[in-house]
Amino acid sequence: MFEKRGVLLLSAALSATVAAAETLVDPMRPDGAAAPSAAGAAALRLQAVLVSPGRRLAVINGRVLREGERIAGARLLRIAERAVELERGGRRIVLRTVESVRR
Repeated sequence: MFEKRGVLLLSAALSATVAAAETLVDPMRPDGAAAPSAAGAAALRLQAVLVSPGRRLAVINGRVLREGERIAGARLLRIAERAVELERGGRRIVLRTVESVRR
């Protein structure tokens, strides 16, 4: 009885490991949009921008940032309506929002 339970638990654990290793596809990513790279924390993805008279915010990799703040070793220099400019290691990086989304 205990041996069968142990085999069953081991089998369930292995199944969960295999399922977790599968690559998941983002169903909300527009056609033609680049998939996030596998570079880990070095990959920066602009998800949203808010520009109003009183504030400028950008959502990068799930974090809400203001100009001057840092993420993944990069400093956020400028937030525009459809793009942000960062600096990392002396290099400028421009991230843009997706131009259009089909509905």
